[in-house]
Amino acid sequence: MAFQGMTGVASVAGRGWTWNARSVNGRGLDVRCRIPGGLEWLEPAVRERAGRLMTRGSISLSLELESDEETGVVVNHAVLDDLVHIVEKRAGPPSPAALAGLLAVRGVVTVGGTTNTAAMADEVTSGLDVVLDRLVESRLGEGVRLAGVIGGLLDDIDDLVALAHDESSGEPERIRRALDERVRDLVDDASIDDTRLAQEVALLVSRSDVREEIDRLAAHTAAVRDLLGQASPGRQLGFFCQELLREANTLSSKSQSVPLTNAALNLKVAIDRLREQAQNVE
Repeated sequence: MAFQGMTGVASVAGRGWTWNARSVNGRGLDVRCRIPGGLEWLEPAVRERAGRLMTRGSISLSLELESDEETGVVVNHAVLDDLVHIVEKRAGPPSPAALAGLLAVRGVVTVGGTTNTAAMADEVTSGLDVVLDRLVESRLGEGVRLAGVIGGLLDDIDDLVALAHDESSGEPERIRRALDERVRDLVDDASIDDTRLAQEVALLVSRSDVREEIDRLAAHTAAVRDLLGQASPGRQLGFFCQELLREANTLSSKSQSVPLTNAALNLKVAIDRLREQAQNVE
């Protein structure tokens, strides 16, 4: 099952209307609508249908209507008469100021033409389904690209983990040799207690043992590969990136050699790049 990215764009147009949709990264699902007057009832449908198709991302949808008239001011007299009647029943004939307030009520006056929104309601609703499907297709395309990038980064991390494993296999001998040379520089050879020296070497080797960190790094990268087959792995990917970085930091702090330290540093760089890409996954 393919997963989605969180970046995408889509549009669809009909007779007198156009839907535009855009999606960017978001921690949760945030759906924002811009709907013309008279079609506010569409907003719940937009949010419900978007929620069925997507789980994360900042989604913006806008509906643009074409005007039947190029210029002019149109007054909805039926609505205005009803408002005046209500005011007269409660407070008598409305004053000029009150009339100005009634004219400011949404839907009473339209400047620049009108559109028969009721006649196109079904078509606009169908267009909403189409634009959301196209937005999901766009996000799925982004998901395919992200899967390739993430897979390449996982290959890099696996190579660095293998390098760290190879470098760590020589750590005990390097530690023993370095400690032996340091002690012999400080004391007379005749006074060296080989048993005590061996104990100190064993202690340092134990403290610098990175086999567990390397095993966990390998296990985490395998788990991330498994996640790439799921529909919405974004949050879990973020968690595993944190765990990978934790192990790489521990590996770096335990390292007793330049090659192993360099491998750990390169691991942290690759994991940070993985984390950046994971933030784009739904």
